[in-house]
Amino acid sequence: MNAADLQLHLPAGLVIFGKNSLKFIRQPTWEEWQQVMEYLSYCRKTSLRWIADARHEGRREFGDKAVVEFEEQLEIDLRDLKAAAALEAMGVRKAGLSDDYHSLVAKRVDDAEKQMEWLETAERENLTPRELASSISANRIVRTAEQQQGRTAGIATIEGVRGLFDLWARQVDGKWRNWPLDKQERLFEEIRPIGEMWEWLKERLSR
Repeated sequence: MNAADLQLHLPAGLVIFGKNSLKFIRQPTWEEWQQVMEYLSYCRKTSLRWIADARHEGRREFGDKAVVEFEEQLEIDLRDLKAAAALEAMGVRKAGLSDDYHSLVAKRVDDAEKQMEWLETAERENLTPRELASSISANRIVRTAEQQQGRTAGIATIEGVRGLFDLWARQVDGKWRNWPLDKQERLFEEIRPIGEMWEWLKERLSR
């Protein structure tokens, strides 16, 4: 059995999960305590993927409206819901990588084959999530040391920023117009400061 097929179980009658705490109701053995810790570790790393799978099953069995209404009752964090939605649409996963990596790739890469390539690269090259994000943007492996060197090399110019935008725009090739609403919302938030600067300058220069 590989890591992707691992089934997690808690020892019977050992712990109770509350909203604010976990309580042991009897003394665990060393092996049982390890089992609990392993379970909690996987919960921490993969909970968004579990939510994504549960949402998919819920919509399939009970419909989108019922799922959305119950999620509102649960008051699940909106960022988590958006991340889970992106993961739900993601057809590939790597058991050795946490939700942070999967959410990042799901948001930045549309093609399933490319998604798996980047996940495998992150695992093989032992990239941090920040390094993976920079690598995807540059379409090559970027290490933290290289990022820091770039920041200390000099102050970025607006011409350089425009050049990076043009590079991104050529790679996207207008596909952003057909992105799902949540992805367009993230794009909107990223470029908001640029739009605000443009609006201010437009008003200032038109006087």
